[in-house]
Amino acid sequence: MPVRTTIIKLGQSLFGGTKSTLQSVEKLASGQSKIVFKNTNKRMKMVGMQMIKFLKDELKEQKHIATGRLHKGLTYKVLTKVSDFVEMNVYSSVDYWKAVNNPRFAKKANYNEIFRWASAKGIPTQYAGAIWKKLTGKKNKKGVYGKPYVFWQEGNQLRRTNFAGHVANTKKSEVTQILASAIGKDVADIVRNEFKKI
Repeated sequence: MPVRTTIIKLGQSLFGGTKSTLQSVEKLASGQSKIVFKNTNKRMKMVGMQMIKFLKDELKEQKHIATGRLHKGLTYKVLTKVSDFVEMNVYSSVDYWKAVNNPRFAKKANYNEIFRWASAKGIPTQYAGAIWKKLTGKKNKKGVYGKPYVFWQEGNQLRRTNFAGHVANTKKSEVTQILASAIGKDVADIVRNEFKKI
């Protein structure tokens, strides 16, 4: 079974004050056995599907699709905890997403993997050795690929790193807007239910 690693975690880090608002609501409704964020859960599922689409679009924009394993291996899961914040994680079934996102996370270069990648990307496989040497050579002590690209010069005009961070930063306000009305409805439902008890 493939290992899943978290790419993006939506929750406290992306939504600022939202978590403290929900915690205040939880205190108000502390008499309830379980707080249900029904509307928020539905919207989080919608956001999960959108985040997968945004990540796939960004991978395509950055021309990171070769074999398609990273692209196809993106999933999300909404985590609902009793009397706690609702969060959604985006996962990858391949661990090399970290190296695609930030080349400094790349492990030791593997010639066979480079050969397969070059073949899938349509790069003549005789260049696999040159690419491998660039990644492992003495001139490039850190073993980091990148600009300037010699064979694939189109890559010199593209944003080629931080696909996950770029999506998180550019879609932050859009995601917040999608969730705001759902959270408002859930808060109103909780307050309404509390007043009915009085």
